[in-house]
Amino acid sequence: MKRIAAIPNVILLIALTATIFLAFYNPAILNPHNVGWLLRGTDNGENALGLHAWHNDIGRGLSLRTTLLNFPDGVAVLFTDSNPLLAIATLPIATLLGKDLQFLGLWVLICLFLQALFAHALLEQRTSSKAALWTGIAIFMLLPTFYARQYHVNLQSHWLILWALWIFIDKTRSRDGRCWAANLVTAILIHNYLFFIVGAVWGTALLRNFVMVSNGTARLYTVGQAFIIIVVLLIVINNLGIHNDFVATNTYGTFAMPLDALWRPSNPTYSMLLSWPETRQSSAFEGFQYLGVGV
Repeated sequence: MKRIAAIPNVILLIALTATIFLAFYNPAILNPHNVGWLLRGTDNGENALGLHAWHNDIGRGLSLRTTLLNFPDGVAVLFTDSNPLLAIATLPIATLLGKDLQFLGLWVLICLFLQALFAHALLEQRTSSKAALWTGIAIFMLLPTFYARQYHVNLQSHWLILWALWIFIDKTRSRDGRCWAANLVTAILIHNYLFFIVGAVWGTALLRNFVMVSNGTARLYTVGQAFIIIVVLLIVINNLGIHNDFVATNTYGTFAMPLDALWRPSNPTYSMLLSWPETRQSSAFEGFQYLGVGV
C-alpha cells in the first residue's frame, strides 16, 4: 500500500523537476551529441573533456585514470574536474552509442530530481500540510548557490547534503554505518568539496552517537564502524588517484566553511536581508555556503 501511495508523489517530483529545469535551462543541453554549450571556458569544458578522454582510453583498465591527457604520465579523472561516478555510470551508454558524447546536461537534470527527492524525504515527516511540504521542496530546489554553480555541474550535487541530513536526523539511520558509507563514497566519487561537507555531518553524528551512549560496547561499535568506513574510503581514494603527486594551485582551501553559514551567505547577491562581512578577494565567493539562507 505504501508503494501505491508513493506513486503520486513520484509523479509530482518528476513534474516539479521538469518544470524548474525548463525554467532555467535549454533542454538542448540534454542532447549527448550537443557539446557546443560546454565550449565557453568554464570548468564544465574540462569536466566533459576528462570524461570523454576516460571513455575513449582503451588502456584504462579498471583504473580511474587516463593517459590520453597529460601523456605519458596520465591524470586521474577526478583531477580533470570530471565526475568519476558519472564516468562509470555512463560508460555502457558511451560504448553502445559512440564515445563522442557529453552527459553534463543529464547530470544537471539528475541533480535537480535528487534534490527534490531528498528534500521530500527530509521534510515529509516535519511539515504539517501538503502545501508546506511542497513549498519546502521548491525552496530547496531554488537555492541561489545551486544555479551559481551551473558552470561546474559536479558542485550542483547539493542533494548529497540533504541525504546526509536525512541520515543525521534519524537515530536509527545515523547509527547505521552502511547509510553513512553510501553517502560518503558517493560524495567522494563526485567531488571532494562536497565530500568534506557531508564528512562534517558524519563526524558530528559520530560525536553525538559516542557521547549519547553510556554503554562501552555501544561506543566500541561506533568506533569500529567509523574505522571500517575510513578503510573503505581510503580504498576508493586510492583508486581515484588522489595519493599521486600533482601540481598545487595554492587555492585549495581558500574558500571557507564558516559556522555561520546557515544564516550569513558571504556573497551579497544571495540575500537582500542579511549583512555580510568583508572578505579577502579570493573568498568573495565562498563555495561552501550551500545552506545559506539566501532564498
